[in-house]
Amino acid sequence: MNRVRHAIVMSENVMLSPEDLGMERNTTYRRLQTIEEARAIADREVISSTLQSTSNNISRAAELMGISRVSLYRLMDKHSIMSS
Repeated sequence: MNRVRHAIVMSENVMLSPEDLGMERNTTYRRLQTIEEARAIADREVISSTLQSTSNNISRAAELMGISRVSLYRLMDKHSIMSS
């Protein structure tokens, strides 16, 4: 309701547009992802952020993620993630 009221008062147009309501149209559409693609993105983000937070300590990162070091190494290889 607040958005509509604000748009009515502030709009210079006869009809309200999505922009008036603070709902700008997004002209770039994101391609739909498969579940595998979404999982790969999530894996990469979790691995990278965990490694960063542990100063690239593989053992600690694996422990925090609840997996073995071997599993972490395999995931790092699968997603081409290198530790410093």
